[in-house]
Amino acid sequence: MARDQRKRLPHGTYRINAIPLRNLRSGTSYYGVECLVCGEVVALFTRPGGAVRNVEFEGPSHLLAVCQHCGASRLYAPDASKIRPWP
Repeated sequence: MARDQRKRLPHGTYRINAIPLRNLRSGTSYYGVECLVCGEVVALFTRPGGAVRNVEFEGPSHLLAVCQHCGASRLYAPDASKIRPWP
């Protein structure tokens, strides 16, 4: 049985550009976080075809993302990113 491996991020903050709203497709799943200000899903990157698990990161770093809905720029823990279907 294959063992899952996690990527350990080096110390620091990683800026991830959210996918523009006009590029999101209904019914597609994306890795994203829930905006800490407005509560909407911030889609960060496309889920690879056939992926059945979340990408899990481990480490002391944070992800910096700007919400496509309200424009809030916030830091998120690496484990806050989950597969989220786009309505």
